[in-house]
Amino acid sequence: ESDNQPATFFIANPMNWYLGNIAAGSHDSGFWFALKDTLVGQISNSNNRYKKFAPSNSPLYGFENNVAHSNLGHGINIWLYTPINHIATILNIKCYRNHNAGLFIHRGSNLGFIGG
Repeated sequence: ESDNQPATFFIANPMNWYLGNIAAGSHDSGFWFALKDTLVGQISNSNNRYKKFAPSNSPLYGFENNVAHSNLGHGINIWLYTPINHIATILNIKCYRNHNAGLFIHRGSNLGFIGG
């Protein structure tokens, strides 16, 4: 992990609510879902009950009414996200004036988009 490609919202765990945020002017992505098959950082070594937790397969609690604009990378960047037994629904997003794609998905499935 590095700070070479900073995001306004760096999302390492989808089991949260992201409601009504604006991600603008980042040096890379506005919202970056950087999900791994295992936990990283201090928590990965601290407790055995998290050993089998896989953020890349976890449900997205909520991603609604978010805006990503004027970022030097992608507006929303989703990497390696495949929730199991769940459709991760992204509602009413707006992406504009980003240098790269408004929405970029790399190896993702079970994703639903409504509105926007």
